[in-house]
Amino acid sequence: MHKNSFLNNCADHIYLPKSLKTLEIDPRHVPKATFHVYKDSYAYQYLMEKGGFNIQIIYEVDLRLPQALERIEEEAFDGNTQFEFVEISENISYVGARAFRNCSNLKYAYFLGMDTVIGEDAFAGCENLETVELPDSVTELVGGAFQSCPNLKEIRVADDNSGY
Repeated sequence: MHKNSFLNNCADHIYLPKSLKTLEIDPRHVPKATFHVYKDSYAYQYLMEKGGFNIQIIYEVDLRLPQALERIEEEAFDGNTQFEFVEISENISYVGARAFRNCSNLKYAYFLGMDTVIGEDAFAGCENLETVELPDSVTELVGGAFQSCPNLKEIRVADDNSGY
């Protein structure tokens, strides 16, 4: 990608594919853009080394729960070490107590929607959990939902979520 590819661009979000092998961008050409990149990609390495960019990591979904699912029962994935990213589909209205507790490799949890209740200790002990995204539809976080998550750096709550 040539250095002038984004010259005088007013884009808010630019998504760069994992397959991108070359990149030349001047951060002054895209002052308000957020670059969405995969952490293990060339684009991420380039943007980090160059500095001055707004970067948002794209995570590959390891566990995408089906649309037909309405509830995640208690301890459903307790102690699972197989996934780093979980996407909670929009039809799920309840995440049970300890549903994802001690999922030691889990780094990112993304909730898509609906009136969702997140149960007691639902994500407790997820020692590598870094980011949680909660839409406006999360209506209740029960005690300890994210306790003992020492690497939790970011909880993104939708702007229009009046409950939080």
